[in-house]
Amino acid sequence: LARTAGDRWSEVLALETLATVQSQSDAPQALHTVSKGIDMCREAQDKRCEAQLHRAACKLHMKGSEWAKALEAVRASYSLTKALGDKQEEARLLSSAVQLHLAMGEMDEAFVAAGQLTALCQAEGDRHQEAWALLKTGIVQGLRQELGAAMSAAREALEHFIAIGDRSGEGRALHLIADLCQVKGDSAAGLQEAGKMRDIFREMGCWTMQAQALRMMAEMQLADGNPKQSERLAAEALALARKEGDRRMEVQLLLLSSQGSVASITKEALAAENASKVLRRLDEKALKPAEEALRLSQKLKDQSLEAAALHAVGSVQLAALRGSEAVAASLKAATLFEACNDQRGQVANEMLRAQALFLQEDSPGAMDLLEKTTLPLASSIGDKHGESLAKQLLEQMRSHKAGPAPAKVATVSAVAETAAPAAEAAPQSAGLDVAMLEKMIRETAANAVGGEEEIQLD
Repeated sequence: LARTAGDRWSEVLALETLATVQSQSDAPQALHTVSKGIDMCREAQDKRCEAQLHRAACKLHMKGSEWAKALEAVRASYSLTKALGDKQEEARLLSSAVQLHLAMGEMDEAFVAAGQLTALCQAEGDRHQEAWALLKTGIVQGLRQELGAAMSAAREALEHFIAIGDRSGEGRALHLIADLCQVKGDSAAGLQEAGKMRDIFREMGCWTMQAQALRMMAEMQLADGNPKQSERLAAEALALARKEGDRRMEVQLLLLSSQGSVASITKEALAAENASKVLRRLDEKALKPAEEALRLSQKLKDQSLEAAALHAVGSVQLAALRGSEAVAASLKAATLFEACNDQRGQVANEMLRAQALFLQEDSPGAMDLLEKTTLPLASSIGDKHGESLAKQLLEQMRSHKAGPAPAKVATVSAVAETAAPAAEAAPQSAGLDVAMLEKMIRETAANAVGGEEEIQLD
């Protein structure tokens, strides 16, 4: 009908809708439909319609996780859009470019695109868009470990959001500020900013972002040696995530709950006369949520979450002084960490396996793993926290080398030297939470340009 009426724009939108439907069952056919439309627009020299269909191609490539092809489509659309002078569409495409560069691990390119986005919004004089662009720049700078610059951008964005009365933006800026405080080791400031974030999203009735704030607070309390408070906050966040139906966050919070229980029960066992009796509670309080997280991650078919869940299962088994079970879980996790190219996860997982080997009285194997694999990997990727923990473990093992190996009994010594480091070395604890911040990138993108058509990574 659109073609008969000579309405090319409606025809393009119809083609885009058709491609979206086709992509549910036949992705190649959907891309073919879009490609035919692009050829039609080129023949008619209709740049506006061609730009729209390049964006449609980008969405289809994103569905297949074809980041390079998606970026190529964004660039084609951006070139046409810039020539047309459509500044809002230009901003939307720059936002998508930031997302794609992050997905491809191209932090420098993401930073350049974020800078272009900020400059464009400033030139247009739109303070609202500028605030979101600044926040996005801060996120990218945080991922680049430029913490001072990231904090400055986040605080500038926060000032803008407060001035224009954007409570959602204010909460997300506080989110980044709290996370940066956490990375810098200032948990007191981080807890304060995360608390403000929680209060804002509670007022707005946004359960997902409330859960994010509570999760950050739980992580900070755990890092500060307050596992009971961490468990309470994680439980509150978990209830909200389940209420919202956010399965991925549910997995993350189950893992955090397990980690908090390991730390709490281990701490109690250290002071108990009968440590063995205390440690028996690990199966119910720590192993159960870790195994639930594992089952859910497998249903989600998310290898990164499954790897973290297997690591958590191994950490509980280690804390319970079951060395062979801990080694088995660690070996399964190792395959997935490698498949996901999660090198920080690999470092933490190797430390877990080294401790389990040591518990099994294989001191040479444990120390060999730390010296020849864990420490070189941690050093090569700049994981200073992991490197420091590995060195501490190696020194502990060397100090026991001349004496009897730790027996598989729940003594205070065994708990202190095998269980506690495992909780510290959890993969989620190292540096900025990249997955979370990339999710923030996706969420802020739509707000920055105000369009429901914003290209999404998932």
